[in-house]
Amino acid sequence: MKSHICAALLLIAMPAAADQPKRLFYDVENQTYGHIGTYSLAIETRNGATLITSEAHIRVDVLGVTMFRQEAARHERWVGSRLVEFHGVTTENDVPVKIDGHADGDHFVLTSPSGETKLPGSIRPASPLVADGGGGPIFMTDTGTVTAGKVEDLGEMTISFAGAPTKAHRYRIETTGAREKYEVWMGADRTPLRFTSADARSNSTFTLVP
Repeated sequence: MKSHICAALLLIAMPAAADQPKRLFYDVENQTYGHIGTYSLAIETRNGATLITSEAHIRVDVLGVTMFRQEAARHERWVGSRLVEFHGVTTENDVPVKIDGHADGDHFVLTSPSGETKLPGSIRPASPLVADGGGGPIFMTDTGTVTAGKVEDLGEMTISFAGAPTKAHRYRIETTGAREKYEVWMGADRTPLRFTSADARSNSTFTLVP
């Protein structure tokens, strides 16, 4: 199982953060292994910036044997629609990978196991909360790999959420080469109610806990 299940969604609208931190918790279900973990987000404004903290706790057990484990903690700082700082550590099967980045003039400098790379200032991380739905360059938060995202707006629909019919806006996202595909259902307050992550071998669903 690849770690893309925690990179999850790309390039969807970021909810406007309030003065009080907004906290979102998700259960993660895999189509083959059932419940495999949790994902959480905290969003707040401070000194004119939006701060986003996310955590993932993923574990796949088969017949009592742990086949895959991932722990991730990431911190982002945004000024308006621009990412100005990123710090993340993803530990997959006991092997940690550290990703750091910061704004530098019109660019964003990203440091990953592959080295230091100067990227466009418009770069965005793969995350359930990113600057807008228009696509563009992104980096994967678990590896630092830079790719492109293509977003398709599928319009508004009614889904079942927390046992009740709920209106949501649906987006489909593909990375370069369509190796990974994502879908997200955004609620009326621009909060992701549900999102999925899939490749040729696996499909996982993240569902907001009411």
